[in-house]
Amino acid sequence: MTPIFINNMNKPFSLNSSRICFADKFLFTLFFIVVSSVFFPWHVFIKFFLCLVILARLLNKIKLDNTAFWLIVFSVSYSFIGLLNGSFTLLFFSYIIAPVSFYLLGKYVVQKFSYEIIIWFIILTVLFLEIYVCLGALLEMRSDSLISITRTINFPYIQEIKATLLGTVVSLGLCGLPVFIRCLITSNKVKAWAFLGLFVLSLLVILHLSNRTGLVVIVVCLAFSFMYNPSKQNKIISIIVSIFAISLLYEVGIEYDYLFEDFLNSYEKRNSISALDTGGDRTVRWIDAFNYLFFYPFGWEVNYGRIHNYWLDVARVSGIIPFFALVIATFESFIVFYDLYKIKNDFLIFIMLELYICFFMSCMVEPILEGISTYTYLFCMLWGMQREYLNYKLY
Repeated sequence: MTPIFINNMNKPFSLNSSRICFADKFLFTLFFIVVSSVFFPWHVFIKFFLCLVILARLLNKIKLDNTAFWLIVFSVSYSFIGLLNGSFTLLFFSYIIAPVSFYLLGKYVVQKFSYEIIIWFIILTVLFLEIYVCLGALLEMRSDSLISITRTINFPYIQEIKATLLGTVVSLGLCGLPVFIRCLITSNKVKAWAFLGLFVLSLLVILHLSNRTGLVVIVVCLAFSFMYNPSKQNKIISIIVSIFAISLLYEVGIEYDYLFEDFLNSYEKRNSISALDTGGDRTVRWIDAFNYLFFYPFGWEVNYGRIHNYWLDVARVSGIIPFFALVIATFESFIVFYDLYKIKNDFLIFIMLELYICFFMSCMVEPILEGISTYTYLFCMLWGMQREYLNYKLY
C-alpha cells in the first residue's frame, strides 16, 4: 500500500483524539517521575510500580506484536538465568516486565496523542532524563571549572556516579543540534529553541566530563541529518548552519582560550592512557565475549567486569538465550528504522531516527543495562513509537 506522507509538520493526527483521562494523567505523571529519578535509590521500586500501571492500563488495549514477544523472551530469560547465576538480588522482578511495558507505552503515546503533543512528549522526556545531571554539572562549573578532573559530578544524597553513566544520560540531547537546524528550515522557532537548549545542556556535560562518545554522537547525528534531508536546498541550508555553529564554537574557544586549553588537555590525558592497562579496550572485550558466548551458554564472569556493549553484557550475565532474543528484537526495530527512513518530509520521523542513533551508539559502547537500565527501557519505548507511527503512515 502506498504510504500517506505528511508534508506539513504542523498537521495534527491522532488515532484516538479523546481527551486525556485521569488514569492517563496519573500514568504519565508517574512516567516523568521515573525518568527524572534514575540515580535515586528508590527509583527501582517506583519504576516497577509504573510498569504494573502500564500493563494494567494498556495490556488489553495494545496488541502484542513480534517485537513485544521477543522482548518478553529476553527479559524473562535474562532475569531468571541471572538470578540463578547470582547476578541479581530479589529486585530482578523489575527486569521482567519493564522492556515490554515501555514498548507498549511507546505505542500508546502515538495512538493517544496528536502530532504536536508527541514531539513535546519527546522533548520533555529528554529534559526530565538529563535535568538532574545538567544542574549538577552547571553548579560544579560555576564553583570550580569547566572540566572535571575526577570526571564525576557530586550529587547530594547520592553515591558517586561514573562519567560513563552520566554521559549516557545526556546523550539523547546531543541530537538537538541537527533537529534545531531542521526546525529552522521548517520555520518552527519554538521547537527549535527547545532542541537547541537540550543540545547546549548536554554538550556542557560531556565537555565537563571529557566524554568522547558524546562527541562522536554529535558528528554522526549531523552526518545523518544531511543524508535524511530530501531536497538539495535543505541539505545546503543544513551544511551552512552546521558550519556556522562549528565556527561559533571555535570563536568561543579562541575568546576563552584558557577554557579551551583545559578541554584539550583533558581529552589528551584520556587518550594518552593505555586502554589495555585500564581494562577499557572495548574491542578486545567484544572479541572475548564472542569467544565465550558458545562456550558458556548461561553466562560467564571476567576479571575486567563489564564488556561495554548492551547486547554482549546481556550474554555475559545470562547467556545465549536472552542475547539472541534481544538481537532479534533489535533487528526488527532496525527494519522499522529503515522503513521510516524511506519516508521523507516528516519532522517527527526525523526526531525519532536521530534519537534511535543516540540510543544505539550509547548501547554499543557503554554498560547500559546494569548501569542505568531505564535508558534501555526508553529505547524500547522508542521502538514502540516508531512501530506504531510506521503502521499509521502505511495503513
